[in-house]
Amino acid sequence: MAKRRIIAATATLMLVAASALAGFAGTDVFVASVGHGAGSGGSRWMTTLWIHNPGSSAADCRIQLLMRDRTNPSPPTYNVTVQPGDTVRFDDAVWTLFNLEAYGALRVTSDRDVVVNSRIYNQEGSDISETQGQFFSAVPAAFAIGAGETTDVLGVDQAGDGDFRFNFGMVEAGGHDAWVDVTLLDGDGRSLGSKTYPLRPWEAIQTNVSDLGAGSAPSENGRLHFVVETRSHGKVIVFGSGIANGSQDPSTFEMTMHAAAAPGGGGDITAVHAGAGLSGGGSSGDVTLAIASAGVTKTMLEAAGGSSGQVLGTDGAHLVWTSVGGSFSLPYSGTASTTSDAAFQVLNSGVAVAGDSQTSAGVYGSAHAAGQAGVMGFNNEGVGTGGVSSDDAGVYGGSFDGPGVRGESVNNAGILGTGDDLGVYGQAGQPVMLTFTVPQGVRGDSGDGIGVTGVSESGTGAYGTSGTGPGVLGQSGSSDGVRGLSQSGDGVRGESHGDARSGVYGVSDHTGGYGMFARNTALSSHGFFGGMYAGIAFVGALGQSDAPNGVGVMGIANGSTGIGVYGKGVGNAGIFDGNVTINGNLEVSGTVSKGGGSFRIDHPLDPEHRYLYHSFVESPDMMNIYNGNVRTDADGYAVVELPDWFEALNRDFRYQLTVIGEFAQAIVAEEIQNGRFVIRTDAGNVRVSWQVTGIRHDDWANAHRIPVEQEKAVNRD
Repeated sequence: MAKRRIIAATATLMLVAASALAGFAGTDVFVASVGHGAGSGGSRWMTTLWIHNPGSSAADCRIQLLMRDRTNPSPPTYNVTVQPGDTVRFDDAVWTLFNLEAYGALRVTSDRDVVVNSRIYNQEGSDISETQGQFFSAVPAAFAIGAGETTDVLGVDQAGDGDFRFNFGMVEAGGHDAWVDVTLLDGDGRSLGSKTYPLRPWEAIQTNVSDLGAGSAPSENGRLHFVVETRSHGKVIVFGSGIANGSQDPSTFEMTMHAAAAPGGGGDITAVHAGAGLSGGGSSGDVTLAIASAGVTKTMLEAAGGSSGQVLGTDGAHLVWTSVGGSFSLPYSGTASTTSDAAFQVLNSGVAVAGDSQTSAGVYGSAHAAGQAGVMGFNNEGVGTGGVSSDDAGVYGGSFDGPGVRGESVNNAGILGTGDDLGVYGQAGQPVMLTFTVPQGVRGDSGDGIGVTGVSESGTGAYGTSGTGPGVLGQSGSSDGVRGLSQSGDGVRGESHGDARSGVYGVSDHTGGYGMFARNTALSSHGFFGGMYAGIAFVGALGQSDAPNGVGVMGIANGSTGIGVYGKGVGNAGIFDGNVTINGNLEVSGTVSKGGGSFRIDHPLDPEHRYLYHSFVESPDMMNIYNGNVRTDADGYAVVELPDWFEALNRDFRYQLTVIGEFAQAIVAEEIQNGRFVIRTDAGNVRVSWQVTGIRHDDWANAHRIPVEQEKAVNRD
């Protein structure tokens, strides 16, 4: 084999336009087929790459290898600078630049236009003169077809006379997924076979036309028609390769391209530059412009015609300069006769109206209409009227024959009182002084009636608040300390905003009592917190239902990452005595031990009346099974590509091969290595069904091997 080399040579031909070169110049171009390594029939393939800079400034180029049959989010990369007018040449480029035996495509990007050509060839002898190869001119990314677009490859010949065979390939050139419908047509446009190929971002593929499932061999004048499906976001470049079976000499067949897509053709805009205040622009791909950060300056917003202190407003139809709202001087007195709106109204996100007096009332209001308030406060969410005093009444009301103070609220307390002593004080008849020594938020004294009565149609009947003691305290020697009754709401409801505090807190100091107990007589269900079950088990929480279809304990979490029921224990986090049904997925981070296992599905032939059961496949090893079908090429070779994690997960591989549809022999020509293995058949174009098994050897499996045999624990009862 000739010595590998990288040659940089100065071009001796003066070029005045990219169109004079073999191919199109561009800043983002693709060489559709390159490779280094063994081929079918003992062939050895290499690639020569040329990059020419026709410009007057140096071109900084990046060469990326897009390997075949896989996505390439971070491809191997080689950087090179090409001086003005120079041409660089890389012999055996895939091996020289990337030190890889691989097939695929090359993407060359540059900060200025370059022209890229290549030759992929088979060299069986020791000299390059003994080679057969084909020429590829790099295709600009702008020529790639996208969603809804089509192209063709002509010259398909894989007729029954055996003179030629024909391959085709595709490269995704946009960095997104694409689906391509490929149809094989004869010279009269009749379809001979078709197939849809999914392409991952930056993926290159190549296959024989027989993969299209043609019903009959094409004539010597076949055509491939490519359509990118509308669901695609990627871009696709295609090509064909015809090989003479006698000499093994290949020829390149390029995709049809429209002149309007050529750089400069049809008057297209080739670059958009962002000016001051804008961002974006560019010379390739989808170009967008946007207002840059801080792109709108003060000078852009200046306007003439106004005076100092004025602002832009509207007269209902136009923008006009107007003065900020007026003011009034104190003392101020005015009258109004409106009955539908307030004579004086202030809107504010803080305190709307504040009054402060050193010798008299802070805010004073009087009303002369029956049933109307001198001062009225209304709030849909909180306190209607609030009063605070350091040493006297926060709110004071006096009346001869009605309530001294009356409060109404839609959703909260009608009257709310807070204070170091009494927040709200009410007296009726001769009071009986209670013996409570703690501060009270609400206190009512009555000789033989009710000390405090709270009534509300839809809100809170009574509300008590205290800074250090109970907001509401109920005490009884033989009956309920606090009892709440409601026809449509909660009987008792507690809320807490303190750290590590409870909305409702229950304590019992009797061994047969409960911290909290709840019962629903209509549903025959009950539960408790902190108690004893059946006299034998100390229970933190118990839920029991005696209804035929009842649920003892139910946990519901509506959050996307919430947990309905969580159990944690030093021994067992949970024990189920009986059958367990899971309507959803079961995820176990440890080992599952079971007496048996199966799946149960609706019977595919009688889903309404019968089930179908299958037992699990068991193995003494941690075994994984993989399988698939593949067709060998004309020389009887097929490469099975495996996931990149395959060898990190598995070891001790076993193989099974079965030939489909004809008598032939099949062997594993190369065992699994570097994510692939090779199948060989004694005839070409043979379908083979393959199966591979492996034993897990990841870190978790190595640390948690399942014992095949184990002694039972001794029962000492």
